[in-house]
Amino acid sequence: MNPAPARLRSLRFAFLGLVGLAAGCHYGAYPPALEYPARADWIVVTKPEDQPDYLDQPGKLDEVLDALGRRANPKEGEEKVSGAGAFLDPKELPPATRNAVNEELKKIFGTPAEPTVTIPEDSEHGDAAGLLELEQGKLKRGSQLYRRHCQHCHGLTGDGRGPTGPWVHPHPRDYRSGKFKFVSAKRGNYPRREDLKRIITTGINGTTMPSFGILPDWQVRDITSYVIHLSLRGQVEMETLQRLIPMEASAREEATPALVQEWLESSLKQWKDATRNGEAPVPAYPFTLEGLRAAAEKYRVDAGNEKDEKKQRGLEARAAGFTQQATLLEKAGKGKHFEKYAEFVKYASVVRGYRQFTNPEGAASCISCHTDFGRQSTYRYDEWGTLVKPANLTLGVYRGGRRPLDLYHRVTLGITSIMPKADLSPEDAWDLVNFVRALPYPRMLPGAMEVEQFRQICTSEGLDFDEHLIVNIRDRVYREARRPERPGSTGHGGEGRPHRRGVGKGAMLWARRAGVCCSASSCWRPSCCGSWRRSSPAGGCRPTSPPTAGPSMGCST
Repeated sequence: MNPAPARLRSLRFAFLGLVGLAAGCHYGAYPPALEYPARADWIVVTKPEDQPDYLDQPGKLDEVLDALGRRANPKEGEEKVSGAGAFLDPKELPPATRNAVNEELKKIFGTPAEPTVTIPEDSEHGDAAGLLELEQGKLKRGSQLYRRHCQHCHGLTGDGRGPTGPWVHPHPRDYRSGKFKFVSAKRGNYPRREDLKRIITTGINGTTMPSFGILPDWQVRDITSYVIHLSLRGQVEMETLQRLIPMEASAREEATPALVQEWLESSLKQWKDATRNGEAPVPAYPFTLEGLRAAAEKYRVDAGNEKDEKKQRGLEARAAGFTQQATLLEKAGKGKHFEKYAEFVKYASVVRGYRQFTNPEGAASCISCHTDFGRQSTYRYDEWGTLVKPANLTLGVYRGGRRPLDLYHRVTLGITSIMPKADLSPEDAWDLVNFVRALPYPRMLPGAMEVEQFRQICTSEGLDFDEHLIVNIRDRVYREARRPERPGSTGHGGEGRPHRRGVGKGAMLWARRAGVCCSASSCWRPSCCGSWRRSSPAGGCRPTSPPTAGPSMGCST
């Protein structure tokens, strides 16, 4: 291959870059005359309850949110759709009121070029500037770095509507509500500075949020400070508007300054508490030899204090299981011949986590949202009015972080607006973490061979074989999972990996573009485009014409 064309292309791009620099293309401070615009988009008070079949079209975020707002606020004579949520329109306020709010915000938060957080001298939270690192110098440097690295996605005001924001999914975070998804604070739903810093440094896997770990630490800290500044400003504005919209027109002008100060104090308190209270504690991993013995004793004591016979038997069974695992783990340390024993302690934890995950009436009840372990999850609205889907956990992509610590926080603290926290004991929470970590890798789940090996070990060691301790969940997760069949077959399935036999790359790509889905009661059907004809179950379903494009490719509905 001749390397000359590649070199010519490199020189051409280098020349264009030099021309851009010579023309003054740079990212410095914002223009001094630039001000933060007044909020004009809908405020989501209560998220919609319906579950759409597909994503909004690329570049149509504002149109979709506007349609949701109008649906929740029908005109006179129109019927309100059930489950449409509650939205407020800032444009209902007269321009004079909105400008008055903006002027009050400017006194506190300044402009993009000169950002500030001006806290009244008599405020209870005068130390917030130091605790949250909101000094003017840091904010000014942070605004310049934000303009260079973040604005094109997150927008001037942190509304998630930068030039690229509507074109990517998941859409960039809108900071203005004060809500962030991945938090580790001990109490409340506000993030700690460390949470924001970690997201900036590591990025969010499976999204367009990249890692900025290449930046020096001081730059990451300054960007974090400016993000908190934008979030504070946006939240004070949002809460003030929510109070002003239903208020009598004659009372708005007098109430505006007091409302702005009230919500400033409230927001500062929430941010301070999250940072000051620190990270939610994560108990030590309990499945060590000492941990297993302690867990066995704990459940034995609980069983002795339990009055309900059924619950007592369950607690006694758990105590016996932990005792048996402690025996195996103790033997695992006696030599190479016994190393396999330690694996069965892990398998037992994974099996318990599987039961937690798949029990629809349990404390976790993960399967009710992560249908088919996430392979058939459905879209739903979050508190920003955008669409999200519970993760397909068989892929091993964890947006909140893949460290055991991160997964433990997600199980016990939840994900803001979409995933509730689970009220579990530390042992149960770690079981769930172990199952989720093993789920993408079939060989890390116990199968029929592992069950038989466990039976043999129990026999050789003189232990009672508990058929519920280690079971074949590998087949339950993968072989019995419902997956899409190729068009024309009699099988039924859902979103996930197609059967390998007889399905080539072309058929898989065609199925994805068609946006098809199947269930036990319906055959292949389109989500958006294409003309389809249904036939008898014996003959399957075939399209009368090839589908043109799925909804994610921009076809109109």
